Amino acid sequence: RRLVASPVRLLLEVAVWTAIVQGLVMAVDYPHYGKWTSPTLNIFQYNAQSGGDELYGIEPMSYYIKNLALNFNYVAFFGLLLLPVSALLRLFSVARLPTSLI
Repeated sequence: RRLVASPVRLLLEVAVWTAIVQGLVMAVDYPHYGKWTSPTLNIFQYNAQSGGDELYGIEPMSYYIKNLALNFNYVAFFGLLLLPVSALLRLFSVARLPTSLI
């Protein structure tokens, strides 16, 4: 079996699993809300149609950097630190893999 499927097959599998999970979420929510509702559709409607998108994106970049540091403290630091390390590992490890795995 190939490690990387064709893009069309991958998109098809993602669509099928998304539909399954969305259906299960809606089935669980139905008894609680008394109607069929989709949280994904509700979030989209709130953000795209009713002006909810104005809540985000109005702060300067420094706000988001400070927020990341406060909320994820050392995890954010190590994550940023490991970005160049992971790029270097990827660069040097791909050269050693057989071409059938790339």
